[in-house]
Amino acid sequence: MRLALQSERFSATGNLTGAGIGRALGAPSLNKLRVLVREACQNSWDARVGTGVVRFRVDIRELTTRQHAALKEALHARPGRSDTRDALERSLDQAVPWVLEISDFGTRGLSGPVRADEEEEHTESDFVSFFRNIGSPRDQRFGGGTYGYGKSSLYNFSRCKTILAYSQTTLRARPTTRFMASAIGHPYRDGGHFTGRHWWGDREPHQRVVDPVSRDPAHRLAHALGMERRTSEATGTTIMVLDPDFGERTPRQAANSIAECLTWFFWPKMLLRDDGQPSMHFDVMLNGEPVRVPSPEQMPPVGLMAQAMRNLRIHPPVSGVTRIECGRPRADLGTLSLVKGPRLPRLQLDTGEESSLVPERCCHIALMRPAELVVTYVERGEIPSDMVEFAGVFVCDEEVEQHFADSEPPAHDDWLFESLQDPGRRFVRTALRQIRQTADEFATPLAASSERQPQTSLAQVADLVGGVVIGQDGGGLGGGKERPRAASRRRNGAPKVVQISEPESFRLAMVHKTPCALFRVVLSVPEGTTLRVQAEPLVVMDGGTTSAPTGDATRVVAWLDEKGDPITEGADAEFTGPGEFAPLVAVSVSPDSAVSVSIRAGKGDS
Repeated sequence: MRLALQSERFSATGNLTGAGIGRALGAPSLNKLRVLVREACQNSWDARVGTGVVRFRVDIRELTTRQHAALKEALHARPGRSDTRDALERSLDQAVPWVLEISDFGTRGLSGPVRADEEEEHTESDFVSFFRNIGSPRDQRFGGGTYGYGKSSLYNFSRCKTILAYSQTTLRARPTTRFMASAIGHPYRDGGHFTGRHWWGDREPHQRVVDPVSRDPAHRLAHALGMERRTSEATGTTIMVLDPDFGERTPRQAANSIAECLTWFFWPKMLLRDDGQPSMHFDVMLNGEPVRVPSPEQMPPVGLMAQAMRNLRIHPPVSGVTRIECGRPRADLGTLSLVKGPRLPRLQLDTGEESSLVPERCCHIALMRPAELVVTYVERGEIPSDMVEFAGVFVCDEEVEQHFADSEPPAHDDWLFESLQDPGRRFVRTALRQIRQTADEFATPLAASSERQPQTSLAQVADLVGGVVIGQDGGGLGGGKERPRAASRRRNGAPKVVQISEPESFRLAMVHKTPCALFRVVLSVPEGTTLRVQAEPLVVMDGGTTSAPTGDATRVVAWLDEKGDPITEGADAEFTGPGEFAPLVAVSVSPDSAVSVSIRAGKGDS
């Protein structure tokens, strides 16, 4: 089926160019793929119908020979002498064409009139907002979006800036189906002055405007391109992005990156509601095969954030939940929930990205409006332990939501109060300041008493990190004391005899995915000597210190150098002189025991 082409001419009063639409998002902090996922998922949430589960799916697939031929036939009409024409021909002439499809179900689809100048009694205008207008105000109360710029991310991810949309929706309360293609490019002249915007669809004789293909022809065209056929009950939209720009990623890496992005930014929608269902269900497919989208619990530290969200919803408030307020003018701004937990191993996904969205150590607070879509994360100082991390959630109140929405740039990825007028400027600035202050106090509650107590005891550290106790007072976290020095040396600096210092508590850390207490020991080894040492784990009981029983969870995991790099696994190590060494001994710990370590020289030192 061949579609009719309309290329937009400049009107006497001017138009927004295709190039302008492509730059509508400004300079987001995320890359193109992540922006695409965020914007598309947010749009699907805003288009939800009722309280049912919204299904959101991303398919990355190669077109079959037959589907490729159907696509070339549908877009047979090409724009005039323009960059869009050249890019589209390059994409369609590829031997192995890839597409990226974004589908949602349980949404209202591209509803409303199909032309921007048509009057309708209802307020829905999704089709016009998506295909015709730019910058339309949001029509969803407490929606995630604001002015509809996010659709530019779809065009920007296509190498030929071309998308196709297949939508099952309603018109005047009756089911209808729509199919339309669109492209954006730079302005050009070819027998007239054109904006760079193009549409493919159905055109009545003697009409200049192209409208969407509807009803059965729309179903047949979508089926020919490999899209899942929609029934009148399966309302929603499928958007095909032609020739997606994966950059240096493979399609598999792109699929993994999408899965990671969905969990990192949309985990609130994965949490179960009172009816036992999530608000949204997510699928990622690669050539028809499912790609795992991790649940919050499968992708630490997102599970911590989920717990913070659950705590936020509990009434009366539990520990770690704080109301954020503004004093002048008096206003309730929102609720902040903070939680601590063990630092768990990260899920390793091959995303092809330079860096993962997921931090190695979490000290992040998710910022949200009442739509409960993560706008961005505020990062604060880390808890002074490698074993423990914290996470938080802040949701602004409905009464001030509009001020926070107004502070967001087109990509909805930050809260920027500088451009606001009061009281919005004061509200957003106050909220961010109090969130940071509260998080800092939560992460390091001992900091306030540091002048009175300059050296942190490990008993206090146990309270800080949640009950893990080490059996000796020592240097505290990070080694508050200077390390012990050997007393006997030759004049040239080399030690005279073997010396082994008493172990000194150093810090808590994850070693080989195991929570460990690190003890530092200084070894002086003369020239020509190899010192063999053995570390014995000790358990501190009420009656004193005793060796860890055989089979006990307490064990020596490894010896590490001063930088924390591994020297050897297990309890035994050796060091060859001359020199002074300050290795770390890693002893596994558990919340219900205090541990220590003793060091002794092995037999047969030479």
